Amino acid sequence: MDANPLDSYPFNCRLCHSYHLSVCEGDLLLIQFIMLYSFHRFKALPAEIKIDQLSQHGIALDLAYTVKSAEAVLFAYNGFYIELILEKCSDEILAIHCFKNSGRLNPYLHQIDISEITALLSCNSG
Repeated sequence: MDANPLDSYPFNCRLCHSYHLSVCEGDLLLIQFIMLYSFHRFKALPAEIKIDQLSQHGIALDLAYTVKSAEAVLFAYNGFYIELILEKCSDEILAIHCFKNSGRLNPYLHQIDISEITALLSCNSG
């Protein structure tokens, strides 16, 4: 079966340590530069650029929790986590928190259903 001529292959560049996307088109290889910021550089960015980076390259983890009149929504980005704090009524962004510490994930963990995994483990151990 022939591969799609426009298949994309992400890779981490050894020269600049950024991610690129290569697109194979017949015998022609196109490389598109994708800039992902490090943890400290991301924290220093203006809010508008953080939001732009999240919308383009962030992974929404489909986890959220509510605190008073705000909702915290979790994203993964380039090896760390980003928490958007949104006003529930208006969806206005109140804060953007970046963190690497897994302890900050505790408010989200109760939402993850691992019952299928535990059922598989109990079947395999017996």
